[in-house]
Amino acid sequence: MPLLNVVVHLSHHNPVSSFDAARASRVFGIIHKATEGSTFVDGDYKERRGQALAAGLRWGAYHFGVREHVLDQVDHFLHTVNLIDSP
Repeated sequence: MPLLNVVVHLSHHNPVSSFDAARASRVFGIIHKATEGSTFVDGDYKERRGQALAAGLRWGAYHFGVREHVLDQVDHFLHTVNLIDSP
């Protein structure tokens, strides 16, 4: 059987019953919404990150950009996903 590297896009809008089951179904990784605009944080992001990594899945995050100051949105995303220290 050929190897599939399936990556699934998720946000708080998508229910997840088991990351272990996803891994067993040959899902390779998750790209999850982390932020939107300069203030919104997806409420499921942090918990699901830990669950997905514990299940052996690769993890990625994305930001949903809106018509706000771009640098504020970039800072918000990077702080939320812990790529830079908080001020």
